[in-house]
Amino acid sequence: MSTKNDGKGGRWLVPVTSVVGGLAMFLAVGLNGDWVLGSLLLGIMVVYAAVLLLFRRSESVALLGGDEGDERQRTLRLRASDFGFSVLAVFCVGGFVVDLARGGDGMPWAVICGVGGASFAGALIVLSRRG
Repeated sequence: MSTKNDGKGGRWLVPVTSVVGGLAMFLAVGLNGDWVLGSLLLGIMVVYAAVLLLFRRSESVALLGGDEGDERQRTLRLRASDFGFSVLAVFCVGGFVVDLARGGDGMPWAVICGVGGASFAGALIVLSRRG
């Protein structure tokens, strides 16, 4: 049986969050003296939000916008999240190793790897106990 779920925040949550994040990046980079880069980052996030709103009938765009859809779409989101986390984990461990090889102390890579590993292990423990 298929169910439809547009997520908890509706169609506006991800676009609004992306624009707010773009504004935060604009201010953070701009206040450090690079208003051009800040404007570029804000522009990227505004374009992303516009794409989410203008092309929301596309399945791929709807999934990027937080639409949970049916079981197949939720499975796609889970598989994409799994793949993305795996790539990110390999990249972060690689960054840690490269930093150590260059004579660094491995920071902040070690912290990033630790947070990722701890959150993954914690989620497995919690989800396995909940059934």
